[in-house]
Amino acid sequence: MLRTKIWGEIEVKMERLKARYQVQLEYPILLKRAEQDEIVYKVSIGDADVSIHLLVDNSEKSKNKNEMLWTSKLTEIEIVVSIAENEVPPPADITPKDGHGSYYEIEQYFEKRTSKYDDIAKVIYRRLKVYFKYKLGTPYLTLNDESQEFPLPIWFDENDNKIWESQSRVFVIPYTPGEFKKVFGIKKFRKVDDKKIVSAIKSERPIILYEEILSDAQTAILRGNFRRGILEMAIACEIAVKHTFFTESTIAGAAYEYLEGKGMLRVRTLELVGKVAEHAFGESFKTVNETAYENLDYLFRCRNKIAHRGNVIFRDNQGIIQQPDTDMLRDWWASLEQLLRWLESKT
Repeated sequence: MLRTKIWGEIEVKMERLKARYQVQLEYPILLKRAEQDEIVYKVSIGDADVSIHLLVDNSEKSKNKNEMLWTSKLTEIEIVVSIAENEVPPPADITPKDGHGSYYEIEQYFEKRTSKYDDIAKVIYRRLKVYFKYKLGTPYLTLNDESQEFPLPIWFDENDNKIWESQSRVFVIPYTPGEFKKVFGIKKFRKVDDKKIVSAIKSERPIILYEEILSDAQTAILRGNFRRGILEMAIACEIAVKHTFFTESTIAGAAYEYLEGKGMLRVRTLELVGKVAEHAFGESFKTVNETAYENLDYLFRCRNKIAHRGNVIFRDNQGIIQQPDTDMLRDWWASLEQLLRWLESKT
């Protein structure tokens, strides 16, 4: 549809132009949704209308016999940016000149507009990846736009008639299929997540420091570097706990008074979610979830051995020296996530 805008005495006809981008993710997002569920979101950014279509690959899917829904993967995202333009695209001149057709005018038309549409598509793409990386725990997703090429768009009019297609840039997926099966700290994208992801698309979300470090820990563990992964898990845990206790005014006041009274201003992380939490919140994480608390105690014991001697070992409550394996790290990771949820419920 042509839209009318008045500029002084001049009436300008404005028609919406659409740029469609099809972007491949560096690493697949796990989904647990109905197969017929078409995942499309529509948002506005400034004067642009944006449609986001998450393209599901059902060629590799799995489910347990007691599950109703298949687990599949999302590998591509289609982003359509639509903006009202006051100048319609020129026709492509296919009249031979010296044996060749000329597309100069139409190429110039789209070259002048590409960066504006690109910028909006990149903002949307980055916000999606921030959500997938830090809320769903998907590894290997990079947030540095300069580290990878962004595909050139295919151009359409507002009636979805194709107008122009430039030669696409190369876009390479660096993950290998085998890594898809290493599910560690990765959450599946479900129907109930739709409202959260729309909110994440609409506005820029600051990346919390502990989330960033925890994501680095996940990558290290998936690559077999347990020493670094354990160090970063413990650092992320400490930051999350101390930010909860010392940046929220009410909690900070109650916690500080308790610590000062007990002469415990240099307190360990687990003491904060133990005795100090009981004073500040009326309950401690240790009482709420004793198993998770013990797992985190082991995490910090192992962190200390790594920091002091470089050894990935710890001594358990029976005095036996243990070397963490993948299963133990999964338990520690799950316990850390339980602590983070508990902390969130207190702020």
